[in-house]
Amino acid sequence: MTAPESSRRKVWLRLIAALVITAAMTAVIAAKVDIGAIGGHLTAARPGWLVAAALLVPVISLLRGIRLAIVVRRPPTPPLLAISVLHNFVASVAPMRSGELALPLLLRRLGIDAWHSAGLLLALRGYDLLAVLFFGGLATVWLGPDIPALRPLAPAALVLAIGATLTALLLPRVVAALHRLVASFAERPWMARLDRPLCGILSGFDRRRGLWVLYLVSLLTFAVNFTFFHWCAIALGADQQPMVTMFCGCAAVLAFVLPINGLASFGPIQGAWTATAALAGVPADLAFATSVLMHALFLAVSGGLALISLMFLPRPDLYNKSSTGAI
Repeated sequence: MTAPESSRRKVWLRLIAALVITAAMTAVIAAKVDIGAIGGHLTAARPGWLVAAALLVPVISLLRGIRLAIVVRRPPTPPLLAISVLHNFVASVAPMRSGELALPLLLRRLGIDAWHSAGLLLALRGYDLLAVLFFGGLATVWLGPDIPALRPLAPAALVLAIGATLTALLLPRVVAALHRLVASFAERPWMARLDRPLCGILSGFDRRRGLWVLYLVSLLTFAVNFTFFHWCAIALGADQQPMVTMFCGCAAVLAFVLPINGLASFGPIQGAWTATAALAGVPADLAFATSVLMHALFLAVSGGLALISLMFLPRPDLYNKSSTGAI
């Protein structure tokens, strides 16, 4: 089997797996909710809250573009913001997390090589995870007294939130130690092939990249994201407190980052949101309707932004492709 044939086969397998996951999750949820009630919730959505929620999507995209600018150590120019918008949209719709590969391909237009781009991607997603763990721990502690199932988890959740912040602070120091370790093996013959990829990936966590600032901007990004979720819930008439939305949102985001994702990420997100919302006392049909609404609205607006961003993509020939990590 040739390389192109193998690649096409992998793409088809991912599409089929994503379709199966989406169909299975949708069937499981549909068996537990009232489909008619879900349609009623969606048709009765309040337009004002929908417009307000939709206006938050460009803000989220801007903050994600600023995060990319922080790790790349360049100003958040329109071309860089366009790369961020396209990457995040493709990552949202491509099956089985394969859309993450869009970032290294797009950063090649700025003369950044694949290994260095991989390190930047790991830094971005790593700090995404730390921010979600912080908010998830905080929400669990807050809701513990009201939700009996969460009460025993409150101490561990507090440790998790504190640990996420400490990790964000200390991770650059750990990576610096790994850099020194890699350098100490530089003369070994077996290191010749590993040196470039290891150094490229580790460079994404270089302390000069302002990773503490990246963590703060990541927290702000998810705070706006959870506000978007909450306004979608309000649009459907939900009266849940913001901490419930944050708790459900963290579960949905964690489901989103799993490699076993559905078509256009649909399925696991809805399952995680509906299950955690039901745990907090939200009716299952309302919770599922909210998850469908926020998913569709976010993809629609971010898809429009992705189309606009195509006009601002940098031309590869305008950059020196030999400049990789020295930025």
